[in-house]
Amino acid sequence: MFDAGFALLFRAVDRIRKQLETADADLRRYLAEELSCLRQLGEQYIDHWMTLEEQIADLIHTYDLDDEQESAVAESPAMHVQGGQTTAPGPSRTAHGHALPPSTGPAVRIPAGQGHPSHPQTAPVWAQLGFSESPQVSVSFRKGLGYFDLAMFQDAADMLEQAVADEDQPMARLYLAAAYAAQGRGDDAMAQLDGLRKYVTDPLVACAVLEIEAQVHLMSGRTELALQALSRVTAILPKYPDAWFNLSLCYAQLDDLDAAERCAAIAARMDPRDAEAWYVLAAIQFVRRRYDAAEETCREALARHPRHADLMLLAAHLHRVRGDWDACAKACRNILRTHPAEGAAWSLLAWVRLLQGRLEEAAAILKRRIALCRDDASAMVQLGVVLMLAGDPERAEKVLTHCLAKHPNKTLVWIALGKVSLDCGDHRKAHTRFLRAAKDARPAVRRLALYWYGRAMLDAGCPKEAEKYLKAAHAWGAPNAAILSALAEAAQALGRPLEAEKWQDKMRTLESTTP
Repeated sequence: MFDAGFALLFRAVDRIRKQLETADADLRRYLAEELSCLRQLGEQYIDHWMTLEEQIADLIHTYDLDDEQESAVAESPAMHVQGGQTTAPGPSRTAHGHALPPSTGPAVRIPAGQGHPSHPQTAPVWAQLGFSESPQVSVSFRKGLGYFDLAMFQDAADMLEQAVADEDQPMARLYLAAAYAAQGRGDDAMAQLDGLRKYVTDPLVACAVLEIEAQVHLMSGRTELALQALSRVTAILPKYPDAWFNLSLCYAQLDDLDAAERCAAIAARMDPRDAEAWYVLAAIQFVRRRYDAAEETCREALARHPRHADLMLLAAHLHRVRGDWDACAKACRNILRTHPAEGAAWSLLAWVRLLQGRLEEAAAILKRRIALCRDDASAMVQLGVVLMLAGDPERAEKVLTHCLAKHPNKTLVWIALGKVSLDCGDHRKAHTRFLRAAKDARPAVRRLALYWYGRAMLDAGCPKEAEKYLKAAHAWGAPNAAILSALAEAAQALGRPLEAEKWQDKMRTLESTTP
């Protein structure tokens, strides 16, 4: 417990270290206050440890357990004695504090470091003196701050509520609002922030209020209001990289990718060690089809963060969009050497082999992925599709049917099963499966289902009903050659050659061959 707690305290210290590098005088004062609180919290942990040590020593002395304890240590297979010191085998838990799972909740990023590489050093005995005599409000606030940094937001809220009730301190109310926001209690958080606005004039506290307000707005889907709040933060603290990072996410959600790229670039340049900022910048450039810029960003970011899985995967996708299949496959294999559990890399590697016509290799790749993670329903669906394309409909049917119970997107599974039924000549079952998929609310998925349903009806000799569904698929998106070709075939079957020629003329102007 203490190892995990200290690891998260080290994360907070590392985050403050990063902020101090670009902090102005006001921010330095705010961070100094936060460091003082963290120091007192660390001393509280030491105080608990000393109390525990005293009670253990008292029991050993009272019941004369010294001989039994030495015997137990000597016989224990879990400990090794090296150089006169007793050490546990393997690395310490504290050494891997940075690997703790991140807390869920805040839509706006809360800055954090990457942990500390070694055991915390024992504080001197005098460090604990006087701590337990602090006023009760200070103890409640420190405990609340500690629980907050440990992502124990309900416990943090309980302690901070007590601190605010005892003495209305701005910092306690601010952290209480943040704890409420992290729990999804937006109304309670906004009530605390409204109370702060009435008497707080410190620009740093005002910025913290705006950041929490932006978090609440994002959780409620009010992205424009979140953007306005974060814009005010960057106006007050123009050298605060996390505000620029969060601002880029807001612009991206509003589809203003030019502004999103601009803000992400500012965040990345302000803090080059922030791999997330580099990744968001490259991803926005990728979405905007600025592939040269995205490649340059990935190259610079990977030079700083060579093992970052998302950056490595994005670099692989850059090879994909340029049709360099061998380079894409090589990039995927490099990812899997360092991140063998990265499911997206397995899927992309299988997809590349599929495009190269190496179906057996694609199936083998997906089987290896499933062997590593049997709950990966997406890989199972992909395996079913590969088996179908490889001419093994029976195994494809078995795998895809098994996916229905696990895959969250059952519509795609029904489309794949409908295609399997078509290949097996069972048009009736194909109709039923495509019709189930066509009920999906997402336009792109519904369009695909409508196309395949119309295609199935056309192959079954029902051109009139097929035309109805094919026209619906045509209306759900941009012109597509496969849909136009099927509409031309339906019109020809219904004895309307001029209309069929019209659809064919539209089809010839397009490059796409699949919906």
